[in-house]
Amino acid sequence: PLVSIVVPAEGTVTETILTVVDIDKCLSRADYSWELIVINPSNGSELPTAIHAMTKTIKNLKIVTSDPGESSASSIRRSMLLAGGQIRFLVRTGKSVSLDQASNLIPYINNGADVVVGHLLNESHPKFEVTSIYEFGLRKLSNFAVRFFIKGVHEPLSRFLVFREEAAEKIFDPLKATNQLLNVKILISAKKLGFKIVNAPVYFSS
Repeated sequence: PLVSIVVPAEGTVTETILTVVDIDKCLSRADYSWELIVINPSNGSELPTAIHAMTKTIKNLKIVTSDPGESSASSIRRSMLLAGGQIRFLVRTGKSVSLDQASNLIPYINNGADVVVGHLLNESHPKFEVTSIYEFGLRKLSNFAVRFFIKGVHEPLSRFLVFREEAAEKIFDPLKATNQLLNVKILISAKKLGFKIVNAPVYFSS
């Protein structure tokens, strides 16, 4: 496929199913081939059954189940390497963001970027960046961690990361996947490997 979408299941089974349906609705209109990979936490017993049932109507839907005791970061690493897309998205749900914006980010890869960092903005107020107190604190910590390594990354904790195939494989293969500041480790690794990183706006509806 041209595009792989990797989605960790971070909410309830119902929320994950609704996310899958929304992604399928958006990408079914796309004029490129794609696959959707949902990461099931090791303690989630209901989701694989639900996803398996959905594979009968949603093409290219796959599920990766975390091994017992495996960290979510390790599952993400494994899934990004199992993905077959020439362009690979790592998408964490949680904001009201439509996956039809995926098509808007592909040109950045086609124009020479190796890694695209989605900068989450409010659709009604484009200058307003998405922050809660928790996110604000983590962003400050992340910015401190990356500012000496990566100049100009607006959203180090972005829930939308896009990778060229070569970049994904070279970044995630040797990555020591721990949950703490995973995005920062990914971006620092990308920078050290000499990959081109660009920012791109991703809008949510409030």
